[in-house]
Amino acid sequence: MNELNLLPSRARFQQRKIQLKKKSMLFVTGLVAVLVLSLLVTGILWGMANFKLTAEDKKYKKTLTDYQAMADNIATSQDLKYRAKVIGKILNERFEYGSYIKKIDSFLIENAAIDDYKLIGLNKIQLNGSANGDYIDAVEKKVGEINAGKLEGFGSARIIGLVADNGLWRFTLEVGTNEK
Repeated sequence: MNELNLLPSRARFQQRKIQLKKKSMLFVTGLVAVLVLSLLVTGILWGMANFKLTAEDKKYKKTLTDYQAMADNIATSQDLKYRAKVIGKILNERFEYGSYIKKIDSFLIENAAIDDYKLIGLNKIQLNGSANGDYIDAVEKKVGEINAGKLEGFGSARIIGLVADNGLWRFTLEVGTNEK
């Protein structure tokens, strides 16, 4: 009787060992599954964040490009506005000779012809013209009317040259305007 039967005890030990092995495999499998699942979730979240970041970066670059284009346009627009303002100021302050030349054409008599105009100094116009001998007195009368202040816009006039040539008188007038 000294012999003990160890078989049932061994069977129980083997059974516990198998159960422990199953539990540890189940635990390791669960742990690996959790790790794989967490890596998968982390990868998906990282991919989504990277996708959104790329999309936002594209929007930012497009907005930056649009802004830079607008900045150039705004600078150009401001420069053009400044130049237009300066030109407008110059045009408002300039002396308009054309209107005075039209006035001179209108006040001279029909038989006196103006050959050319020359601007001399500020607010002075020199006229070279010719008139028939019968009408040179009318030209002198107009010079007198200008000096008397009877013709609006003109301040002074004088005959600076007068030459007779076969009944045709060539004259040079210097007419001053009232413009300042």
